[in-house]
Amino acid sequence: MTIHWVTAFIDVPADSFDDALRFWSAATETTPSARRGDREQFLTLEPSDGASSLRMQVHEGPARVHIDLHVDDLAAYRDRAVSLGARVLAEPGHVIMRSPGGLVFCFVPGSGEERLGALVSDPVPHRVDQLCVGDSHVQWTIMHDPAGLEYCVTNRTLG
Repeated sequence: MTIHWVTAFIDVPADSFDDALRFWSAATETTPSARRGDREQFLTLEPSDGASSLRMQVHEGPARVHIDLHVDDLAAYRDRAVSLGARVLAEPGHVIMRSPGGLVFCFVPGSGEERLGALVSDPVPHRVDQLCVGDSHVQWTIMHDPAGLEYCVTNRTLG
């Protein structure tokens, strides 16, 4: 069993989606893909190089972030997560779960072909390459996007 890639989803209510999209594409220096899905509710924030690790979707409910774990065996990961205390919420071709701490996450099919892109160097070298959940030993600056979604920035050394 291998987790091949992790994608962070920025879930935003429909009424603030366009403002949040303008913000997040500018803040991450990415280009939005065409919308997709039966309600055009999904898009990818494409970096100039490498695979995307950041996506957005229209969400019914408050703004939040969730992760997709790209795996080769959905059933095995679902069963393991359940044995560790997670709950299955739905299985529409992927597995939507809630962790014991209440965080939503998904297992989605993944092949492991993704790779991180080069650093964007303006004004300083950077890239979106991680999502930290509950990491209390790092110094963060808390900010809010136009939809009210809280996000943090840190001066972590890239390398």
